[in-house]
Amino acid sequence: MKRFITFGSIGQFKNAVRTVQHTSRFCGMISGVPQYDLSRTLPVITAVGTEKIHGTNAAVCYSESDGFWVQSRKGIITPEKDNADCAFIAMATEHVWMALIQKLADEHTIDLKTNVISLYFEWCGGNIQKLAAVSGLPKKAIIFQHFKVSPLIPLIEDPDADDGMWYTTTVQETPVNDHDFGIYNVLDFPYMLRSIDFNNPAHTINAMAALTAAVEKNSGVAAYFEKPENTGEGYVWTLFLENGSLLRWKTKGEKHSASKVKVLTPVDVEELQRKQDFAARMCPACRLEQAWQTIFGIENEKLVPSEAHTGDIIRAVFKDIMKEEQDAFVEAGYVPKDVNGMISKVVRIWFFEQLNELL
Repeated sequence: MKRFITFGSIGQFKNAVRTVQHTSRFCGMISGVPQYDLSRTLPVITAVGTEKIHGTNAAVCYSESDGFWVQSRKGIITPEKDNADCAFIAMATEHVWMALIQKLADEHTIDLKTNVISLYFEWCGGNIQKLAAVSGLPKKAIIFQHFKVSPLIPLIEDPDADDGMWYTTTVQETPVNDHDFGIYNVLDFPYMLRSIDFNNPAHTINAMAALTAAVEKNSGVAAYFEKPENTGEGYVWTLFLENGSLLRWKTKGEKHSASKVKVLTPVDVEELQRKQDFAARMCPACRLEQAWQTIFGIENEKLVPSEAHTGDIIRAVFKDIMKEEQDAFVEAGYVPKDVNGMISKVVRIWFFEQLNELL
């Protein structure tokens, strides 16, 4: 049975940061409530940035029981019900696609009797999109950096249940492609490696913003196809977490910013550090301990401390800061909303450290 295998969405960098925070600090479940250790240091992970191609999302899929089929972003397509001739050309070159799928299956030891391989690509060129790196070129497929392997049995029981895993579209570190049939790989073109310290992502925002602005004017894909006047769209960034899940986000230049993905705005790192230092000064140990005693008592005789009281202690610290530190805000040139989030973070981390010591 041929079934639609979803590609999923590619979000923004802030979503990636949030995912890394939650994944890295997750400690387990207690009574159905997730527990987090906010004092844990976040990881430093290398992300790969490949140039984002402006076209339409597509895929070829295969398992031995289901055979070969073609997808658009939203569903299965056929030569009779097509999307910019994608299914027609993919079906006409099925033998080429099957050779690539078999190479990937052999490389990653994937049993095609029990799994579906979905090889995603951007169908681009021709009149599919304007103002793109591949504008004015014949239609072609540019394979994405990762392909998906979906276990067949869960899909048979529930077509919407897709707990597939992602693998890199390389064989012995060489990108799979077949240029003779207009099939390229995004790794055929220049790409970036970026080490990201998730404890301090502001530096990464600035670097990605600069790279995105540069590729808009000097697209490696456009240069490869000898169309230097064409416009680059941006980058897709990917990394694997320790649990094996794939994390993706995209950065787009101003000329391609019509979607919900916002153009990255460079961060003033010095001003950000100044705000963080100010928030830390507003939260000395004596103020935090006073808030603790106000809520829980000197020896916790008023209330048993727990994560459920995180908001209470943050509010108590804020109340004291607003009472005692108005002059400090004026001197620094800040209003509360400028640093509220940073103060909350300082208090949360301290509070969770105290809870851990009680265990």
